[in-house]
Amino acid sequence: MNSSQGDAATRSAPAVTRCLSLAMRRHDDSYRYALPYRFGERYEVSQGYHGAKSHTGESRYSIDFAMPERTVICAARDGKVIEVIDHYDRGGWDTSLKSQCNFVEIAHADGTVAVYAHLVCQGSRVAEGDVVHRGQPIALSGNTGWSDGPHLHFHVLGPDGVQLPTVFSTRDTDQQTLVEGEVYSHPGDESWLEWCWCRLCGLVVG
Repeated sequence: MNSSQGDAATRSAPAVTRCLSLAMRRHDDSYRYALPYRFGERYEVSQGYHGAKSHTGESRYSIDFAMPERTVICAARDGKVIEVIDHYDRGGWDTSLKSQCNFVEIAHADGTVAVYAHLVCQGSRVAEGDVVHRGQPIALSGNTGWSDGPHLHFHVLGPDGVQLPTVFSTRDTDQQTLVEGEVYSHPGDESWLEWCWCRLCGLVVG
């Protein structure tokens, strides 16, 4: 179920530009992102960095997680929501659908922005301006926009709008670059706050 990020990447650079107070900062390369789903869950990376199907050029540091529609998506890092699109209800492997991709964008303290894309119609659980915390439920995964199957697309943009490589905390290690075809388990023991957010999400959205 490898697929592209749809139109979210091209819409993200202006969003980064809006964060003028963060524009001169640089990515904190020491930061270890949380896997963007609930603790204890595990999903395959269906397309990783430099993926032949669509993760090339400006999309080279994108990650696709294969998962059923309406899987709970959680913030990989603390930040502030700067854009939410969640009204589209179509998806398929057709470039004409690029502009119909639902997504959430979250700005971080170092000036970077995380993009969570292909979300289900009306699946966002946050609004623009919300401050969110690592592990907090933010949306439900889907299959909207230019997509060949249900999955979550994730990438991080620098202040200049260019995608950056990231490393994650997983059950196996606290510093891991995710690889296409591998399955990664959320460690599930990162913080009491993360546990609370995930439990709340289970009660609210299943």
